[in-house]
Amino acid sequence: MVDYLTAEKSRIYIFKKPICCHICAHDIFIPHETYTDVEKPGIKVLFVHNTAICQQCGFVIEISDPSYYDGVNDTYRWAFDQELIEEQPPSEP
Repeated sequence: MVDYLTAEKSRIYIFKKPICCHICAHDIFIPHETYTDVEKPGIKVLFVHNTAICQQCGFVIEISDPSYYDGVNDTYRWAFDQELIEEQPPSEP
């Protein structure tokens, strides 16, 4: 599991279930972190949003990190997992 998502073409899993685009059902995204100021006018209190851009149609999905501490088992449950998509190098003629 990963504690943050890398902004590279990848498949993203939340608790081992892949996310899919709501428009085209494609499953390859580029994740990004976006920041918003909580207070307006602000004192620079920022809130982090995780967004993913579909590589098929460009639809943007906002995803949240449901990772949590499991007090019963005394472990931290990571939610996100990321499988990077390897770009194939161009073949030489």
